[in-house]
Amino acid sequence: MAQSLQKNPRTIIPWSTHLCHFIRNAACLNWPIGYTSNAIAPLLWGNLLHFASTDVISMELKPQYNDAPTRPVDQLVLDLLRRQAGLSVTDLMERLEVTATAIRQRLDRLEESGLIERRKQGVGRGRPSFNYFLTAKGARQAGVTYSDLAIALWHEIKLIESPEVKATLIERVSERMGGSFRELLADGPLEDRMQLMAGLLTNRRIPSCMTSGVGLPILEVQACPYPDLVGHEHDRSVCNMETKVLSTALGHEMELSQCRLDGHSCCQFKPTVAVLS
Repeated sequence: MAQSLQKNPRTIIPWSTHLCHFIRNAACLNWPIGYTSNAIAPLLWGNLLHFASTDVISMELKPQYNDAPTRPVDQLVLDLLRRQAGLSVTDLMERLEVTATAIRQRLDRLEESGLIERRKQGVGRGRPSFNYFLTAKGARQAGVTYSDLAIALWHEIKLIESPEVKATLIERVSERMGGSFRELLADGPLEDRMQLMAGLLTNRRIPSCMTSGVGLPILEVQACPYPDLVGHEHDRSVCNMETKVLSTALGHEMELSQCRLDGHSCCQFKPTVAVLS
């Protein structure tokens, strides 16, 4: 199973980045943007274009579901390399006040996880010397967050006056997100893909599992992936988006059969019709 999971080692891009791509496309299509205030619009639009101009979808990285959590002692190394790139083992020893052996163990773990890379310095005889740098993945792990951007974008989308434009935008974002997940799922019966999907979500700190209903497998999501977006208003358009993401990812129409917003302990998603494996 481990081999089948790695058939396409591409990272899943945070959904706020997908929104950036599509809102940029909205500008090309002359979709209305007047719903933002004059004070906020220039700053927001500038950030959108900045993120959207980066072709993050093409980055070849190991799947996030295969990553182990970064140890606190390793996070200290990431923090230092974030502040000053190109530190050596000696530099890290001085800053962290630990032995060379301890530093090399941390560097080996981080390099194996794809969070840092080493570059040989100088030429000539003797033991080679290396300096260490964050990779793109390491830079994100060291402290990049899309939460504030995601919340701002979602609220702006909700203010779009045209229901058709709003629905189309959310639909296309959902399909892109679901497609990214789908590339990480091995082919096979729906029940197997749902089990893998539960693993993907769990490794993204969204506790999930697969259970069985009346003749149907059920994907149980035990914590809301977007609590800040749902908010106190209990915005069910987020639930609809999540349902579409799962449908696209699993290649089968799913429905939300149980929701935390209705007082249940978890959300449950099941296929719309019985599926024979």
